[in-house]
Amino acid sequence: MSNNKADTNPLGRCESNRLTEVELDLINVFRQLKEEHQRDVLRFVSALLAAQ
Repeated sequence: MSNNKADTNPLGRCESNRLTEVELDLINVFRQLKEEHQRDVLRFVSALLAAQ
């Protein structure tokens, strides 16, 4: 078993190469939220994008 960061990254090697550490941290925090709160965040982001 490898201790390589890419091996333990749930996004996989390709995605992690395209994202910054801050973006990866944000994704990890989002994944720790309860499902209800994840839906709230997604609704908020959708509203922001629709308002553009």
